[in-house]
Amino acid sequence: MDKLEKAEQDLRSQDPQIRLSAAKELGAMGDKAAAAAQELARGLEDIWIQKTAFWALSNMPNSMCYCIAELGGLLKSGDDFARESAAQLIGECGSDAKPYLETLRELAKSDPLESVREKSKESFFKIDPDAIL
Repeated sequence: MDKLEKAEQDLRSQDPQIRLSAAKELGAMGDKAAAAAQELARGLEDIWIQKTAFWALSNMPNSMCYCIAELGGLLKSGDDFARESAAQLIGECGSDAKPYLETLRELAKSDPLESVREKSKESFFKIDPDAIL
C-alpha cells in the first residue's frame, strides 16, 4: 500500500488523531492526493478534522472536480463550518459546479451566517461571472 492509499484509508479510522494526521499528510501532497478529495470533503463535517480537511482541500485546487458532489451536498449541511467551507471551495470547480448555482444563490441571500453568505456570493460569481444573483 502506498502513502496515498494509507492516508486515504486512515481518514476512515475511528481514532480522530489518525484521521487528523491523514488529513495533514494528504494536504501536504496537494493535487497529487486528488484521489482522496472526496473523502476529505466528507471530513468537513468531522469536528475532529474539519479545519485540517479544509486546509488540505485548499491545497488541491486542481482536484476540486473530484469532490463537487460532496461539496454540493455540504452546502445544505447543518454544520456551519462545513457549509461555509463548501461554499468557498466549490467556487474552485468553475463551470463544473453550475448545477449548484441555485443553492449558492439561496445561501448568498438568506443564510443566517454572514460569512456563508459572502463565500456563497464569491463562489457564485467564480462559477458564472455573467449570472445574476
